[in-house]
Amino acid sequence: MTAKVKAGMQFRAVIADANALWKVVSHQGRQSWLCEVVNEPIVIDGKTYPGEYTGQQKAFLASEILRSVAWETTIGNLIDQGEQWYKNLPLGTTVHYHNGFDAFVRCEVVTGTDQSDNQIKNMLKPIALVGNWSQYDLPSRSYDGKIHLGYHAKQISEHTLFRPNASNCYEFSGFLKKKIDPRTLTPVALGLPSMTAEESKAAELWQIIENIHDLTDSQNFRDEDLKSPETPMKYLQQIAELTKDYRRR
Repeated sequence: MTAKVKAGMQFRAVIADANALWKVVSHQGRQSWLCEVVNEPIVIDGKTYPGEYTGQQKAFLASEILRSVAWETTIGNLIDQGEQWYKNLPLGTTVHYHNGFDAFVRCEVVTGTDQSDNQIKNMLKPIALVGNWSQYDLPSRSYDGKIHLGYHAKQISEHTLFRPNASNCYEFSGFLKKKIDPRTLTPVALGLPSMTAEESKAAELWQIIENIHDLTDSQNFRDEDLKSPETPMKYLQQIAELTKDYRRR
């Protein structure tokens, strides 16, 4: 049965910077329909405000309305399938989340709280990275010895649970599979080698320099400090205190 547009039908379409909810108001002739943005209240700090574009009107073609409705139905079906997929996952199952460009996060299915609705559900616990990860996504050490884990490596380190859209998981039937199979891949090494004695010494010196920089940053000075003739000596003494241990070596 062919779908038809009728008054009261709702659909989504872009207006300015919003993907607004529209309602069909009346037929304007041929395939054109007058539509109006439906109010979707916004709650900020406990106060309710009307949607930004509520009441604005625009004419749409019947084909545009029906295409939007069909797309929303498709997305809704995918969401329902994804929810059912998550529910049916046995605890302990290994799942691979696709971060894009053949970079996958290997995960274990566990139970946990979904922060989006505060409900206990099957969640994914990241346990390893596999596939083609860029160097900037992996753990690295800066010149001052500080370690930057990268977002997903940090999630693994902190055992942060998440629940991505099922369509982004390799094991989901709706995932658009490519040639690479993450289930066969060896985890990417996330450990860093220990610093050499020279690197440790340089890192310690850089930390002292950064502390001096923070101490002498003029943006941290109060107006009364800048006007006082005692301020320079006070800061020089603090710098001497920061470097005294190193100067004794």
